[in-house]
Amino acid sequence: IQGRVVAGPTCPVEVAGSPCPHKGVQTRVMIESADGERLVTVSTEPDGSFSAQVPPGDYVLSARPPAGDPTLIPRPSSVKVEPEGYAKVTLILDTRLREPVTE
Repeated sequence: IQGRVVAGPTCPVEVAGSPCPHKGVQTRVMIESADGERLVTVSTEPDGSFSAQVPPGDYVLSARPPAGDPTLIPRPSSVKVEPEGYAKVTLILDTRLREPVTE
């Protein structure tokens, strides 16, 4: 499995032509089997990238918010690793940074 952990959104309002990219997060990623068995925890690089070698199968990945940051909400992601290949995934830590939409 190859992936990246990002925090976003990073701007309260995204405007066309004004990029507001997600930010890479250095943290830990927990990898569980589809039936909930905890298999491994890996650390990300400073840019949020990570990799883990696992056998083919279905997995659920969860990023842990960095210590001391209760504002980030993890969004787990499911991935399937095929017998001949790898899976790519982006895990999002939701910043809850949004403006309410009013009409």
